[in-house]
Amino acid sequence: GGGIFNLGSMTLTNSTLSGNSTTNSSGGGGGIFNLGSMTLTNSTLSSNSAGGGGGGGIFNVGLGSVTLNNNLLVNNTAGAGGNCFNGNTVTGSGNQEFPSPSNSVGCSAAGLTAVAINPLGTNALANNGGPTQTIALPAGSSAIGATTTNCPATDQRGTTRANPCSIGAYEYVPTNITVGCTGTVGDVPALIAAIATPGTIDLAAGCTYTLTALNNTGVNGPNGLPVITGQVTINGNGATITRSSATQFRIFQVAVGGTLTTNNLTISGGNTGFGGGGIYNSGTVMLTNSTISGNTSTSSGGGIYNNGGSVTLTNSTLSGNSAGNGGGGIYNLGSVTLTNSTLSGNSATSQGGGIRNSGGSVTLTNSTLSGNSAGTGGGIVNTGTVTLDNNLFVNNTATTGGNCYNLSMYQSNGNLAYPADNSNCSLTVAASNPLGTNTLTNNGGPTQTIALPTGSPAIGAATANCPATDQRGTTRANPCSIGAYEYVAPTLTSIVVTPATPSIPAGTTQQFTATGHYSDNSTQDLTISVTWAISGTANTISNAGNAGLATAGSTTGSYTVRATSSAIEGTATLTVTTAILTSIVVTPAAPSIAAGTTQQFAATGHYSDNSTQNLTSGVTWAISGTNQINNAGLATAGSTTGGYTVRATSGAIEGTATLTVTAPLLTSIVVTPATPSIAAGTTQQFTATGHYSDNSTQDVTSGVTWAISGTNTISNAGLATAGSTNGSYTVRATSGAVSGTATLTVSTATLSSLAITPVNPTLVEWASQQFTATGTYSNNSTQNLTSSVTWSVDHSNVITVSNLVTNTGLVTAVGVGSAVLTGSSNGITATTTITVVSGLIVTDPFDNGSGAKPGTLSYALLHATSGQVISFTLTSGSTINVGNALPPVKAGVQILAPCSITGGPTITLDGGFQAINGLTLSGNNLLQGFKLKGFWGKGLIATTFGNKLKCMAVIR
Repeated sequence: GGGIFNLGSMTLTNSTLSGNSTTNSSGGGGGIFNLGSMTLTNSTLSSNSAGGGGGGGIFNVGLGSVTLNNNLLVNNTAGAGGNCFNGNTVTGSGNQEFPSPSNSVGCSAAGLTAVAINPLGTNALANNGGPTQTIALPAGSSAIGATTTNCPATDQRGTTRANPCSIGAYEYVPTNITVGCTGTVGDVPALIAAIATPGTIDLAAGCTYTLTALNNTGVNGPNGLPVITGQVTINGNGATITRSSATQFRIFQVAVGGTLTTNNLTISGGNTGFGGGGIYNSGTVMLTNSTISGNTSTSSGGGIYNNGGSVTLTNSTLSGNSAGNGGGGIYNLGSVTLTNSTLSGNSATSQGGGIRNSGGSVTLTNSTLSGNSAGTGGGIVNTGTVTLDNNLFVNNTATTGGNCYNLSMYQSNGNLAYPADNSNCSLTVAASNPLGTNTLTNNGGPTQTIALPTGSPAIGAATANCPATDQRGTTRANPCSIGAYEYVAPTLTSIVVTPATPSIPAGTTQQFTATGHYSDNSTQDLTISVTWAISGTANTISNAGNAGLATAGSTTGSYTVRATSSAIEGTATLTVTTAILTSIVVTPAAPSIAAGTTQQFAATGHYSDNSTQNLTSGVTWAISGTNQINNAGLATAGSTTGGYTVRATSGAIEGTATLTVTAPLLTSIVVTPATPSIAAGTTQQFTATGHYSDNSTQDVTSGVTWAISGTNTISNAGLATAGSTNGSYTVRATSGAVSGTATLTVSTATLSSLAITPVNPTLVEWASQQFTATGTYSNNSTQNLTSSVTWSVDHSNVITVSNLVTNTGLVTAVGVGSAVLTGSSNGITATTTITVVSGLIVTDPFDNGSGAKPGTLSYALLHATSGQVISFTLTSGSTINVGNALPPVKAGVQILAPCSITGGPTITLDGGFQAINGLTLSGNNLLQGFKLKGFWGKGLIATTFGNKLKCMAVIR
């Protein structure tokens, strides 16, 4: 008795004996040595030792008796009977011991179950809350929730015990794990981590947890979530766990010893080549208010494959699952219990579209199997044991046994089938479809169901064993309806008026709808059957053809709308706001204006309360085409004719008019030049430019009527001729009623042309010629302008002209060539071309050949700048010779005759093209010959001889 030695009566409840020992090798009872009466309930004996004696945990000998209920004996050691050694009487139930196989001796009557895994794990005696130390149960312990009888209200710590409770002194209280959600996307990694540890998991309401990758693969195929080996409870809260992956895997696998409990969870999208697209179970599965849908197995058990385990479905739905072999919804090799559940739209290629029971046990109570299909047994195929109470088999299809195919033990009470295509199932065949045209849908509650229509033969037709509620949680009648759905004659419980709080402008209408809500959670449109009323004297609501149509009066405010049926009333609040604009009228409606002109439009708003308002400055104006319109409705027509739309818009309300644009109108004529001045007798060209209503212009010179005042005249083309009277005169261009004017000023006649005479004369070198300039005026009169014009030449080396008062216009030829003489006066010019040739003038007063006599030879020197000459005295009648050979004749040089005079000196003056200024030659001898060669100069060259000149030659 290391811990307790009892010779009397002792009771231990919620107590822990740990680490106690006895060292007497001939004794025993490391934890307890009992020779009296002892009762142990929900206590833990762990790691106690009796050395070489007996009963490390409990040693009961002599007349001792021990009663053991819900106790945990773990790792107690002794020479014999490590956990328990009994030499007299031991009784009880619900106890566990470890290790396995059992090391106890004589204690089998105590109901000791040896477990393979230590229920305490690695936990030791510690402070786990409460006044005394305890040894905690780890998550997944086999002791958790393992007994339903003799449980104390609390554990050793004072913690309230569950039902079923945990074995031993410590009550395991799972810590709920919440797996979150972002929007509607669930946290899958957190879900995987949570399922890997036994406990309770809370999923986010309405969230979807999508598995996209394989988690593990075992002998039973690939899984999307960790294999459940302990107790896992999932509170779905309407969440969905689904698969979306090219890789095939099921959603859940529950191993032997594992437990999966779900509430309000949907499992979908599993796909596997092994059994169980949604769930593969070898342990325990309990589904409540849950849905298994859209799962696939190319083998068996599209929704669930139960391999020797236990499956319980309560208030749940299996739909749209499929199997390549048998059991589209469920394939069972163990125990399956369905209560208030629906199997619909499941399929199997071979047997059992809804359920394939292969040697197992199936119990169906108040469940509905509809629309399932298979090769054999569309609803169910049984080769095991099936118990059916109050179930509905409707429109399941198969080649053989559409609703049911039975080859084994079968019990049936209160079941109804339609149509009569059952094989050895003893189902009562309904005269009409118990489900009518109803299909799987949301009829209230957490899962979908198929409702019974009014008059269904399934209503109140069950025989016995009705659950308290149906699949939706609706209380069942007595007798109840067959199937998962309890028909309750609906009663009106409330009326909902929609919209609930509309707001409309004065004068407008609002359609209200009354929806009746019934006791069976169904709804019905009662709009035309309720009595409608509305507050406010100006508002009205119809109870006739347009039932529920309210018309707002002119007074703003909030008013109550009532829909009444018997004593049930629903209300809504109608808010009447200021009247709104309903239409816009644009006036004038169809005006026509010329291009470039304007049209004022007006916009009148018509409101919901039948009032009107001038909105001209408040609307948004627009016009089509290239026309324009301002914010005040003033439209300006463009240049393109046609019909155009004018729009006045306020919000979504628009009014229109049509503006027709015609050809532009002539609005003014501009005469140019505006104020010209011309001399009497001259002309002035006027131009008339028309300006049009579209701002375009056009030359209308030839299209207007021209007129001018005074004695002046003007042509049809606008060419005016000034008369002889000076002054200002009006020029007028007229088209219709539009005219334009200019002012023409007539002044004294002006010089219009000059003429120079003589015209194009030829002069001899050093000759002079007087030229005359005659002016012609604008009035055709003429005048000698020689002394008033300005004279000029273009080649002063050929001619020069004088502008001196004494000899104006006198031209002197100074060199051989051609030159232009110009006379100018006030911009008027005249020209003439003068040609100058060489000249030799000889004055020879002969004396009848009696010898040399005085005479004069004059030659105008080239390039001379004065009129001086070289003079010689000759004998009258002398002949001038130039030598035996005549030189080349130059223009303007006259050779009279060759001469051959001898005896006198010959003088040759060769300038060598140098200037010789002021040269004087003189002598008394007879001038035999005289040659001038190569001169140019600007001064006087003179020769004087006392004797007579006999012969002279000029060489150019």
